[in-house]
Amino acid sequence: MSVYDLVYALSNFFMAYTTYKFIHVFYSVCRVKPWIERTAYLLYATVLTLVYFTLPLPIVFLTANILLVFGIGLLYEGKPIKALFASIIIYACSMLVEVFFGTAVFTINAYVFSPIEVPEIFPIILIRITTYVLTRLITGFQNVRNNVYIPPAYWISLFLIPLCTLILILSTLSNPNLSPLLGGLSSSCAILINLVAFYIYDRLSALMEEKLALTMSQEQSRFYESQVNLMKNSLEEMRILRHDLNNRLVPVYSLLQQGDTDDALKQLTQLGASWQKREEYSASGNPTVDALINYKLQHIDASIMNIHTNIQLPAALQLPDFDLAVVLGNLLDNALEALATAKEPSLSLFIRYSKGCLLIQITNSFDGILLSDRNKKGLLSRKKDQKDHGLGLKSVRQIAEKYDGLLELEPDGQEFTARVLLYL
Repeated sequence: MSVYDLVYALSNFFMAYTTYKFIHVFYSVCRVKPWIERTAYLLYATVLTLVYFTLPLPIVFLTANILLVFGIGLLYEGKPIKALFASIIIYACSMLVEVFFGTAVFTINAYVFSPIEVPEIFPIILIRITTYVLTRLITGFQNVRNNVYIPPAYWISLFLIPLCTLILILSTLSNPNLSPLLGGLSSSCAILINLVAFYIYDRLSALMEEKLALTMSQEQSRFYESQVNLMKNSLEEMRILRHDLNNRLVPVYSLLQQGDTDDALKQLTQLGASWQKREEYSASGNPTVDALINYKLQHIDASIMNIHTNIQLPAALQLPDFDLAVVLGNLLDNALEALATAKEPSLSLFIRYSKGCLLIQITNSFDGILLSDRNKKGLLSRKKDQKDHGLGLKSVRQIAEKYDGLLELEPDGQEFTARVLLYL
């Protein structure tokens, strides 16, 4: 077996992993167990290698490749026509890369003034790595389309790692004193480095997503726990009021019998005030918004604060309750924190949904003092504990970007406006 044959055989297993990544562009749910799925890709690489050594004909290799990818596609949720379409697209992309770079290598050897003798095994390595980069590029754009944030480092490494690897391979294989065995080993290691580098990135991304999901789940649990406690407190107050109602009406009845209507009226006024102790600030019909606003504002004394609400929402929004709670809850917390510093506290809530756009605007008064971060060009929290400073607004901004929206913060004298626009 020549070095070229050895590298080609090993590259087929790398191509199997590339096919695995490409298949997941079309599918997300596998019908079989993970070990069966992995075995299918190993068989894919093994069969292609056997076909290459036993029947090295292009038409046979093409047919085998399409049929194998089609068979793998049947392992996933979807119709057979989708599996056939996916297999044709995957092989067509691979062929385009092979034709493009094959032509490029031929042109370099034929027309460059000082001909560069490209090593025999370099084109196959170039094609395999480039096909893998193309697959990762398509996956990245698919994630962006699905509102998944992709850091700039990913796009940079996507091109930088393979490019540097190819340059090192070319320089190594161009050494005339290099033994064939060492050349094949270095080429195989180069392919493995690219595979491991992006695999580690995938695992780290998955771990970060799991950590974020766990954090969001904990926040959601705390939010719903507070709602349950609120309802429990309300039910307890109602129970106590019902229990004491008869006893509290006895003196009123006695005063009325004695003709003391003024004192009886005072008693009834106090009794009515106790029944309406909890004011309802939001009654839009949307249970999440109403519960959150009424819960956050339940301890505010409306007699010493100017509160204005204008909330027009449907009963249901195309927005998860958790995302809505994070945005509205953090903005309300920041506004209530700032109100504690205002001489004349006032709070205005404007929430409107129209034609797929959700606008949340909260304006509150404060003492006019703002702390800024010159390095990050943002606002600093005035909490004594700065450990988690800025996490609330950061969460709001992330959710706004998730729905192609925006977050605007507008200080104006002793008024501060936070505005969030989401496209649903």
